[in-house]
This record gives sequence, structure tokens and C-alpha cells, in this order.
Amino acid sequence: MTSASHAKGATWRPVRAITLDLWGTLIDLRDPVGKIERRREMLLTAIRAAGHDFDIDRLRAGFRAARRVIDEGIERDRRDVGPEGRWVELMRQLNVPDGSVPFEAVVAAYEDLTLEYLPKLLDGVEAAVQQLASRYRIGLICNTGYTGGRVLRQVLARHGLIGYFQTLTFSNEYGWLKPDPRIFHPTLAQLDVPPEHAVHVGDVEDLDVAGARAAGLYSARYLPEGDNDGAISSSADLLFFDWSEFNELIDARQRGPGD
Repeated sequence: MTSASHAKGATWRPVRAITLDLWGTLIDLRDPVGKIERRREMLLTAIRAAGHDFDIDRLRAGFRAARRVIDEGIERDRRDVGPEGRWVELMRQLNVPDGSVPFEAVVAAYEDLTLEYLPKLLDGVEAAVQQLASRYRIGLICNTGYTGGRVLRQVLARHGLIGYFQTLTFSNEYGWLKPDPRIFHPTLAQLDVPPEHAVHVGDVEDLDVAGARAAGLYSARYLPEGDNDGAISSSADLLFFDWSEFNELIDARQRGPGD
């Protein structure tokens, strides 16, 4: 399996900073076995304790409906409602009176459960982050979903990575979501590096690649599952499948063709 680069022939401006996506790029985005079931159990317990006799099928239907509404809002506004906003919308879809089951009653199910079922680092990430931090200023830009920045900082700490980052940007705290440039620019300001001297690395074309390009950064797309049949189309400046190859790809692009 061989990594590929895009827009071949162009020499890059000097790279001084790397920003990294979290889910699917550094840590496995797949829920560990038992996590979803445990979350549903905890949520049903809290809902029933407030006097609402729901079953699992109704909860699932509520989740689906809430997700549709939230995804439509994100597509339209690129604003993150955070874990609490997701809970409020779920309660709305289930016709539970506002405030009847406060977010404080379920925060462990939405966020702290991620520490109980700690997501795994993807292959080669620890060594790659250490190497990147020795050469560049590095930051994190994460669309958070159900788990907010408070807990995700602890995830990074438990994996021994948090100290390598100069800045951490979580969408539930900042408000904007990738691909909006407004989540990239403040991160780069914290790194004191202009966009044209930075690379953003992520696994999602519409969020990471499109977002980086809109914000004026180089883009690198990570595909840990590979692209054996060549079917994946990407506008990323770099496309790679193995973290051990990433630094060499950047070096080659900065040297330019023929060097």
C-alpha cells in the first residue's frame, strides 16, 4: 500500500504548524462494545426516575429524530449545540416537559461514559504525535458530538498525548464546527502561525479537507483503512494511509519535485 500526494509538482511554503482532527484521525471513532447499550440503560433510568415510562424502542426513535434535527441545524448554521443541546433536543422529540429531566441527571451517560469505555489510539498515533511535536507547533481541532472537550482532554491525558499540543479547540466550547473557517483561524492564532504555513490533518473530506482549504491551510487526509481499489476521490494536498509515512510526505512536498 502506497501513500499518494495531490497537486503534484508544487513546492509547499514552509510548514510551521500542524492541526489535527481527533475522532478517526488520532482515536478510533467506533464505540467500544457495550458503550451504546450502557448509555441507553443510563438514560432510561434517569427518564423513568423522573416519572416517564419509556421503553428502549421509543428512546431509539427519539434519538433518530433528534439527530435529524441537529444535523439539519449543523448543515445550515455550522454551530455546535454541545452534549447538553443534544439532550434538550432528545427530550423535545420525546415530548418530555422542558427541565423535567435536567442534563445534570444524564451528564455521566453523555460524557463520562467515554472514560469508562476509553477509545483506542489508532495505529502509529503516539509515535507520530511525538515526532510532529518535535518539529512543529501542533494543535487539535475537534467536532465533539456527544462527548465534550472537558472529557476529551482527559482522554488525551490518559493516552499521554495532551502535553504535546500547544492548543486544543473543541467545537462544543468554541461554538463553530468544521468545516467553518471560524474554528480554524483562532486555533492558528493560538499557535502564532498564519494559515498558509499550516497543514490540517483529518479523515473526513467534507469537514477536514474542505474546512482546511476554506481557511487557507494545506490539507492532509488520513485513510487508515486504505484505498486498495483507488475509488476514493479527494481534493486533499496529501493523502496517506499510515502515520509512519506522514513526515516523509511533508518533507518531500517542501523539497519540491526533483530534489
